[in-house]
Amino acid sequence: MHTNPGLALAYFARLSEEGRRDAAESLVPAWLATDEEAALRWCTAERDTAHGDAAVAALIGAAASRSPDQLEAVIARLALSPADFAGLGVDIRNLEPDAALALLPHLPERSRREAVAQIVHDELQRDPELALKLARDTLPVDVANNVVEFAWQSWLESDAKAAVAWAETLDDPALKTGLLSHRTDPLLEMDPSAFLRNARATGTQSIPPEQIVRAIDEISNLDPAAAAGWIAAMPEVVPARTIREVTFAWMERDEAATRSWIDSITSGSVRDTALAGAIGYWISRGQTEQATTAISAMTDPRRQTVIRWAMLERLHYRDPEAARQWLDAQPLSADVKQTWSAILDASVE
Repeated sequence: MHTNPGLALAYFARLSEEGRRDAAESLVPAWLATDEEAALRWCTAERDTAHGDAAVAALIGAAASRSPDQLEAVIARLALSPADFAGLGVDIRNLEPDAALALLPHLPERSRREAVAQIVHDELQRDPELALKLARDTLPVDVANNVVEFAWQSWLESDAKAAVAWAETLDDPALKTGLLSHRTDPLLEMDPSAFLRNARATGTQSIPPEQIVRAIDEISNLDPAAAAGWIAAMPEVVPARTIREVTFAWMERDEAATRSWIDSITSGSVRDTALAGAIGYWISRGQTEQATTAISAMTDPRRQTVIRWAMLERLHYRDPEAARQWLDAQPLSADVKQTWSAILDASVE
């Protein structure tokens, strides 16, 4: 192509349309390097062909890489709008940052966001201030923070010391907190119990809740009783899901010990959550009587109602008649029983 454009075009004309689309990706950049005017004229003439988009996309990518400052003139010459770019599918992932930046204003919104995310991901470690400025200048605040946070996690994996040092210099408290919440204490990896002991001794306020949950989950896999002990020690930072899962796991190993632990819990809400885990265990094994007794032991009437309905649905799936008999025996108003019965009837029609 560098020496004989006419011969290359003659060969191009003999290709299938699919072959032309593939060939345009290499033909156009080579032509642009030797005769920009001819390449522009040809791409303009081929716009309405099946391979036209591939040719123009190749031209834009090559022009951005060769001379980002002159990209505006090329786009104006081709009369490309953001809507046109949406159909071209210009891929900026292989472009240098300055070339990608030159393309950003011309991309449709969704493509622009994806492009910014890619640039920030690639550049944050090399030039964090530039990457942060780009995200903030081109994206809504919440989206920009999410993009930076995702890129920062990759940086954290490759150079944790540098990533944390930069994050600690940020003047945006929301972004700073979000980034540093991904920092993992090495003790969590080596000894989750020691991590929790340290957390309890120093205070949990500065520790991301998800790390405490992770430590409890790790302990629960080997020793649910020990995990339950940590829940009792710091119930205010353990989410309901974790309490239910630990209770369920311990019930599978030692039902009597688990029930004794539940009875010892002084917080009504935590005890109700642990009871929900035990109820889930009994329901899964068809132990209706035990589950029903546990529901009645809960202190929150609303949670009782929610769990009764969930249990009724489970019973109805297994044995509709038994489910109705169970419903009749529950301490619910006649209106609630009638409504629930109607819902069950509708579900089987």
